[in-house]
Amino acid sequence: MSKNRQIYKGVVWFIKRGVIVGETLVWWKGLAKELELDIESLDERKDESRL
Repeated sequence: MSKNRQIYKGVVWFIKRGVIVGETLVWWKGLAKELELDIESLDERKDESRL
């Protein structure tokens, strides 16, 4: 049995056999979107500061 570990803020989540609770999956996807938006806004700020 393999374990897939995802670490966020020092908390380790063990997901066995690819089974994950729907709410947790939605939460992770939401977190990923928020981080993506944050990274994009930081990139835009860097570009603006270079002008």
